[in-house]
Amino acid sequence: MQIYKVETDLETTSGTGSTNTLNIIGGMAEQIYILVAVTNTTFQAKIIDDKSRTVREYDYVKDYINDEVPLIMQGIYTVQILNCSSDQTFNVLFMIRES
Repeated sequence: MQIYKVETDLETTSGTGSTNTLNIIGGMAEQIYILVAVTNTTFQAKIIDDKSRTVREYDYVKDYINDEVPLIMQGIYTVQILNCSSDQTFNVLFMIRES
């Protein structure tokens, strides 16, 4: 079993921001981790596939998301941060198990 990381950063402006992942060849996301740089920050997040379908949506959370529910992934995904309580830098990490 091969696990690889897909990692990127994004910055919010006026409470929103987005970034694209690299092209994911195919596999199962075993962990989706989104971490804000400054604690006590609330935000919402979405993960959208290359056909503009929302595949994961997170309501208001504080400081980070650590989602370990498997998600089949292939292609380029957009990570959106919405309604962030202050402009921040976010670190986004997908741990992908190759299929």
